Amino acid sequence: MARFDSKKDYNGHFIPHDGAGAGHLVVAGKDSLLTLVGKEPWSEIDEEYSDQHGYLNDGTKVSLLECIRTGQTNHRWGDDAHYELALFPHYTPLTSEPENLWVI
Repeated sequence: MARFDSKKDYNGHFIPHDGAGAGHLVVAGKDSLLTLVGKEPWSEIDEEYSDQHGYLNDGTKVSLLECIRTGQTNHRWGDDAHYELALFPHYTPLTSEPENLWVI
């Protein structure tokens, strides 16, 4: 299970539970940021990204609640494209207990 000092010092991988893309999560209070990377353009509908559920490096389940889009970028290398979406998560509950799948 991930260990946090007041849940404010995680900086590592975030794997979305639906397997769509990959991400990087920094839990740092007002400077928290989730960056998602995928091969398809992100939807323009912000409500679709309000709550993000996934796993940390060690398998700990995490829910990022009431996320706000803070940026969006796309990168092209010839025919290959990657799309980034930056979100600010308001709440970050964690659990390693299977019966509490996403929120504690």
